[in-house]
Amino acid sequence: MKSPAITHRASGLREFVANMAEPYDCTECKESLYGQKYILKEENPFCIKCYETLFSHNCEVCQKLIGCTSKDLSYKDRHWHSECFLCIKCSRSLVDRPFATKDDMLMCTDCYSNEYSAKCHACLKTIMPGSKKMEHKGNSWHENCFTCNRCQQPIGTRSFVLKDANNYCLSCYEKQFALQCVHCKKSPPLAEKESFFTKQTAKLSWKKVKALRSIS
Repeated sequence: MKSPAITHRASGLREFVANMAEPYDCTECKESLYGQKYILKEENPFCIKCYETLFSHNCEVCQKLIGCTSKDLSYKDRHWHSECFLCIKCSRSLVDRPFATKDDMLMCTDCYSNEYSAKCHACLKTIMPGSKKMEHKGNSWHENCFTCNRCQQPIGTRSFVLKDANNYCLSCYEKQFALQCVHCKKSPPLAEKESFFTKQTAKLSWKKVKALRSIS
């Protein structure tokens, strides 16, 4: 499945965490860090409590603090615990999976497709996000399903004729339906064919989603 996916990597510990072996103090509260765990941010040491108060985020789902020992997953300035980063429909984890957004709701690609993607007019299957589709008069097709009713070859963006709810490439339409001159038994020249049928073209587009990302 093609997708405009961008992979983001969210680290569990935002900065370097270690035990202080030298007599330094926390940059914020000034308490000694000797023998204590600390986090180094921009060369400044912070105790765990001060660091979480100053720099940690609250989870979008549970609203609880994402502590220093938890993985902070972020997307568009929003943050989640890894266990809270779930599809709004099926509750499946979205960690290391592509996902889509709809009205700021996170969805796995399966749920998004079932809920919002168009169905192919020919095979009736979902046209997955990121795949090519053909559109004509309110109907959609997979690119390979948009075929001539006679030769069964994909029409693509070539001109075609719609007759009795079936699509025909120009060559097949001429062979099967075009009128012939009563004298020479030949079909009219190309310039005169518009009086017998109207050529149409389908629009080739990419099935788009608002956002398709993968976060781990």
